[in-house]
Amino acid sequence: MDFSILLLYYVLMFDKGLTFLHGGRRPNCAWYIDKRLQGYWVMQYTTAGDVKLAYDGRRHVLSDPAFWFFWPHLPIRVEPGASGKWNHRYIAFNGKLASRWDADGLIVRQPQVLPDGKNLTDRFDRMLAMAFRPDKWRPLRARNLLESILLELAEMRCPTLQNRPDWLVKTCTALERTHGGGPDYASIAEACGMAASTFRRKFRQATGLSPHRYHLRARTGAASDLLLDTDLPIKEIARRLGYRDVYFFSRQFKAQTGLSPSSFRQSRQSREVNPSDGGNNAARAGT
Repeated sequence: MDFSILLLYYVLMFDKGLTFLHGGRRPNCAWYIDKRLQGYWVMQYTTAGDVKLAYDGRRHVLSDPAFWFFWPHLPIRVEPGASGKWNHRYIAFNGKLASRWDADGLIVRQPQVLPDGKNLTDRFDRMLAMAFRPDKWRPLRARNLLESILLELAEMRCPTLQNRPDWLVKTCTALERTHGGGPDYASIAEACGMAASTFRRKFRQATGLSPHRYHLRARTGAASDLLLDTDLPIKEIARRLGYRDVYFFSRQFKAQTGLSPSSFRQSRQSREVNPSDGGNNAARAGT
């Protein structure tokens, strides 16, 4: 059965932070591609077979489950490997949120082979099943699934807790504290025995994020949990996370997620009303 989803229209997500363009699955893909993308990114997921890639001045041959990406304006070439085919999944997207993901280092310019036993197929298929639905909430949930995949891939690229140097473990612990005021980055750098510029550079090399962005993501994650798992007023959530101004909290949350806190909370209410939507077959995503 051909599970490809070839959509000829763009479905704009209601918050306008991300646009899903097209996506699909091909269990026996044998595409030859030689092109330059115009204004969008593509996440590719190979689960079996082998494929040859050439982009960013490098050549790769993938025969294990792996993720790889295409970027705007970057020449790319793809062709089958020795087996003549591969199992292929992909999703194309653009928008301000995609630009932020790229700037944060979540979209990398080299293939990433998954470790043994790691399988993201179900999550990818659920994302495809919801990305192109005509209502407001399922594309939003697809966006959250896409970001969760990007974040999990980024975590795989980072040193494990066991292999992280002491300074990095202590820094991450300090930056993940979400109560009280914001971190004192100069004091953290001094405690690590580094100049501020060296600290920022080494932290970004280790995590893919600046210290401030890392802290904002931790704060946003804590806010997301409280919005989804509790009925606390937004003002109380802001207070618990150390914000003195609920309006500043709302602006910062929207800058990170593309949604206001109240809209983000509504996604939970939609999920409670339609608990089975995530199980739709990906082949129905364009219907």
